Amino acid sequence: MVIESYAAVFEQERRLYSWEVDPTTGKRWHVPSANGIPLRGVAYYGVAWIAVFWIVVAPAVAVLLAVPPLGDLFGLFPFVLQAALVLGVVFGLPGALAYAAMVAKVDGRPAHLWLLAYASWRLRPKRTVHGQRVRAAGDPYPLPRRLRVRWDLSAPRLQRLRVRGPARVEFAVPVRFSLISGGWRAKGSDRGACGHRDVPAGEVLEVRP
Repeated sequence: MVIESYAAVFEQERRLYSWEVDPTTGKRWHVPSANGIPLRGVAYYGVAWIAVFWIVVAPAVAVLLAVPPLGDLFGLFPFVLQAALVLGVVFGLPGALAYAAMVAKVDGRPAHLWLLAYASWRLRPKRTVHGQRVRAAGDPYPLPRRLRVRWDLSAPRLQRLRVRGPARVEFAVPVRFSLISGGWRAKGSDRGACGHRDVPAGEVLEVRP
């Protein structure tokens, strides 16, 4: 027999076997199960019952009240079938969900620990350097209000740029401006002029080589 971890050996699952009904007489109610009920299962059932009530029961009742024909159709069913359907949804469905959560082992962990780990993984940044979030490829990167575009030493041409105002863009090479939808476009031209261009709020300036 190979024991991979002693944590499973010393782990004790708390179970409910009985509880005190009358403190004066000490009368106790015993659970009709020799193995008792896991306390974790009781917690799962409570959470599942609340979820089923708000996600299934409450919307269903609202629909039956808002649409009278559906309520009349539900009233045509026999009382036994109506009671079985209501009890099955209100009490049976949470019990099934709680049992599935008790039995399921995702990555060797209980359902609540796996759910907490998954939520933590979804919320925390996926790319970090020294604890700081690193932007992924394609994420928008905030540019400073003052951005300079100059000739590149290894490839002497304008760099492609798209900036949304308010901003001021300075050009060290002559460019010409043309009107486009939502703003202006600057292209290098010997007939243009150097200087800067103020981009008002909401407008866009595109720089094309």
